[in-house]
Amino acid sequence: MIDSPKPRFGIVTTGKSYLDVRQALEDLGIDDAYAAELGIRVYKVAMSWPLEREGMRQFAEGLEEILVVEEKRAVIENQLKEQLLIGARMSGRASSASSTRTATGSCPRPASSRPRPSPR
Repeated sequence: MIDSPKPRFGIVTTGKSYLDVRQALEDLGIDDAYAAELGIRVYKVAMSWPLEREGMRQFAEGLEEILVVEEKRAVIENQLKEQLLIGARMSGRASSASSTRTATGSCPRPASSRPRPSPR
């Protein structure tokens, strides 16, 4: 898990996808310290069904955006959206969520429009 003192972007993943996320961050030159500086949090889910509510709630606290990286099916993503919507309704906050996924699970944006880390 990577944490940040001022988190704004969270990545939730499990299994092999966690290793893929770590490799992608490394390829971008983002180590744990730099990720924390950028406001990135990474959460590795140990058991994807049922998703542990309290740990996920604590992870999501204060984040502006959450990216779920998982293989094939949206097992974690669907549970996370449901938990966050229920939590938002119970606390009176706005309750909207959206998701974009391709048939292969790949990123729907072209490489030229994907976010790039700022240089150190």
